[in-house]
Amino acid sequence: MKKLISILLAFALCVSICACGENACIDSEETSNTTTVAETTETTTEISSEIKSDYILNTNSMKFHYPSCHSAKKISDKNRKEYHGTRDSVISQGYDACGICNP
Repeated sequence: MKKLISILLAFALCVSICACGENACIDSEETSNTTTVAETTETTTEISSEIKSDYILNTNSMKFHYPSCHSAKKISDKNRKEYHGTRDSVISQGYDACGICNP
């Protein structure tokens, strides 16, 4: 889901930058494309790090999961914690992403 959002944001940014008019974009096409990719990557990273989601934390294994993950459903109540926030915030608390659901 995050990859799809990143691709859509990158596409939207590229379209808005090149909406300046055909002649202007053609004259500086090579330079503009290089800059656009760098700017798009930076913008997409900033936006995706601000997206808040629901996660299930395993306080024993220090893994975090999407609530729909098969592995998350197996976590015992004593090791299970629900969390709503950004992916970066969970990682900064020492948790690693689940290898199955890849949150």
